[in-house]
Amino acid sequence: MADYTQNVLKAAIHALSEVVAPSVDPDDPLAVEQLNLVIAWLEFERDRYPRSHDLHRAGVRWQRGIAEAALAAVGPTHGRDLSDRIARADRVLAEPEAGEPQLRAAEQDLAAGVSDLVRAADAFGPDSARALERAVIAASENYLTGHRVWLQPLGVEAGATDLPPLDDVLLGACEDKQ
Repeated sequence: MADYTQNVLKAAIHALSEVVAPSVDPDDPLAVEQLNLVIAWLEFERDRYPRSHDLHRAGVRWQRGIAEAALAAVGPTHGRDLSDRIARADRVLAEPEAGEPQLRAAEQDLAAGVSDLVRAADAFGPDSARALERAVIAASENYLTGHRVWLQPLGVEAGATDLPPLDDVLLGACEDKQ
């Protein structure tokens, strides 16, 4: 079945910009602001939509990196469940035809495994818990940078000039440099 998302987004942007916007009272700053925010979001979605599969594949890689760091911090005894989750994610990443639902599920599964491990960390002793927390925070850099780059066109982060190009982030070039 054909994907009409780009056409629908383009039509919605046009309708809001050309039909709705002239009807909005210019003396109602909240209405004008909200309309402009919706249009900006739809334009962002239209521009980023062709790369969304790449984002989801990168998201699994980023979460996998966090999971690997967490596993290394606690060892295989405490991280057996996380090891299983990493193996499942690896199978999804190895499948070139994996769709966005499978990629999102793998990313969420890894994130849940890391979260479960962090919540249980007190049972491992204070040193292990601190090591786990530090490892997760340090390993989150790719994830955070990736999302900063993805959202950069929205302008929500002032002075974000130090960010790498989108292609480098989504295709993993930045991960190899750390």
